[in-house]
Amino acid sequence: MRIYSHVNKGYAGQLIGIEADLRNGFPGFDIVGLPDGAIRESRHRIRSALRNSGFRFPKERVLVNLVPADLPKGGAQLDLAIAVALIIATTKSYPHADIPVMIVGELGLDGTIHPTNGTTAALASAKAVGCTGFICPAVSDIPAQGASINCIPALSLQEAVKAVMKHLTECPPTGKTSMRSRQILVDDRSETEPFKGVVGLHQVRRAMEIAVAGRHSLLLFGPPGAGKTMMATRLRFLAPTLNEQELEELAIIYSNVPDTHTPRSRPLRILPHDATVRTLLGEAHGGKPGEISLAHNGVLLLDELPSYSAKVLDTVRQVSDRGIAVSGSTTEKSNGYPAKIQLVGTMNPCPCGGLGQRDAACICSTAAIRRHWAKVGTPLLDRFDIRIPVVPERLFGQDQGQKRDGHVKDSGLHTRIDTAVNRQRRFWEGTSDIRYNSDALKFGNAGIPPQLEQIVEQLVSRRPVERKSIRAILSTCTVALTIAHLEDREYPTEKELDEAMGYQRYGLRDIYWGDA
Repeated sequence: MRIYSHVNKGYAGQLIGIEADLRNGFPGFDIVGLPDGAIRESRHRIRSALRNSGFRFPKERVLVNLVPADLPKGGAQLDLAIAVALIIATTKSYPHADIPVMIVGELGLDGTIHPTNGTTAALASAKAVGCTGFICPAVSDIPAQGASINCIPALSLQEAVKAVMKHLTECPPTGKTSMRSRQILVDDRSETEPFKGVVGLHQVRRAMEIAVAGRHSLLLFGPPGAGKTMMATRLRFLAPTLNEQELEELAIIYSNVPDTHTPRSRPLRILPHDATVRTLLGEAHGGKPGEISLAHNGVLLLDELPSYSAKVLDTVRQVSDRGIAVSGSTTEKSNGYPAKIQLVGTMNPCPCGGLGQRDAACICSTAAIRRHWAKVGTPLLDRFDIRIPVVPERLFGQDQGQKRDGHVKDSGLHTRIDTAVNRQRRFWEGTSDIRYNSDALKFGNAGIPPQLEQIVEQLVSRRPVERKSIRAILSTCTVALTIAHLEDREYPTEKELDEAMGYQRYGLRDIYWGDA
């Protein structure tokens, strides 16, 4: 016998299946499925409530299973559902094993139903999984009966059983009820103009277009209020549509996380500042994926980089290079989740945030500014293919008659990005683990890929690169290659190389910046 109930867990709570089985043997009452003390004690409340309400407690051995079995459960709101399941299983008055009814409520020893918290959340869950009936305490504050679900308040166990029997007679099971409800997200790109309402920031827009087209890591830095986070979160509106392979990879990852959205567009995950390495990597030994794997084939946003712990930042760097998140001491790929991400970071240019503002002065010392940037560290900073300042736009106080260049819709933006993505796939065809230009520097690829040798020679022979690391030189080449692919050309020209060099201008040695 199985019916449905609900426990409080976070905002929406957790749907629970109640399975009851009667078997021959020494009489007993067992509840399994990681119940807490309140649920284990419900055996005594239910036994007394059934006897005092005129029902017979089963003489057989009773086993109640709470589904899903691997989720810890707590609270007394399952009392009524367990009691009803036992009564129906004992009387065998209803032949169906799966009942599309949700029941919540705490039982008193005399069979009265006491109210519990989270009733409204339970009603929402019942609607989401297709339940046609909802039995709850009569004193609960719930909406009126709707077209999709029949809300039945009850004062006692007897009333609840009668209501369930009547509802099941009038509304038999449809067979469509599911323990898990997954919402399918639409393609963000088809519904939202990426830069709607954005004034100015042309250089940032251009950098974002290049970053999305080649899946390059992007660092936006500038004073507070300049629009760094706002622009970073709009990357998902620029991202190309997921292909069949990428969709399958995301479906596998998200299937291991109950009650989450199954994304149909590229995910954007914002890492919280109190994140730990476990939050980032997930649980060991094939457990739940972490934040960096949930951002696979999408964007992992680190807002205000210096606020994260050094250990978390170093883990992000390592996983971004490997493309796989493995928790624990093992390095076996079979125990990890894929984590091929586009890394995006934002940060203030100095501790006070005044560096770079037109109408404000920075009060930080040179040493303080360097310490601020040192929190990010050269190894991680070198992983950002594109580093660009976000200069605040002056919206008020401009000269009389001066016109602001407001939002201008770029109808060819998505077309250029799709063109670049398609050309990259042809460019790297036959090369393992490389789908985008930025992948050429990651995932264990050793040496300089043959496709980049010509670009490297062109860059080194004509431009000063003495201060750049080998990684920075290769990163510049891949960015230039993406710019060329946006123009639907196979290889970059001098113009694309110059533009790519400009995106790597800012680093620990170039922390002072201002208007161009």
